[in-house]
Amino acid sequence: MTDISTDAAERRKHPRIALDAPVFIGMAIGEADEVLCIIKNISLEGMLLELPPVNAPGDVSLGQDVAVVSCDEFEEETFCSIRGTVAWVGGRQCGVR
Repeated sequence: MTDISTDAAERRKHPRIALDAPVFIGMAIGEADEVLCIIKNISLEGMLLELPPVNAPGDVSLGQDVAVVSCDEFEEETFCSIRGTVAWVGGRQCGVR
């Protein structure tokens, strides 16, 4: 049996860093209103987001533009300038590049 997480990790250019504590952010996904998400891991080129049940997965689709629009004041400098594109969607999670 193949370990999918290992295969995916080998294809990445940069290592993903799992966060010790959840980081809650507000994301603008496409034209939708702000959606509260949790950053599960992050790298130089992407991040894994966990979406709330009401927004997964039908309201998020490949290629949508995303932007962090709100976050805790302690993370503001780090996360509030992030913009990207949805690279994949699976269950209540999506990958942003």
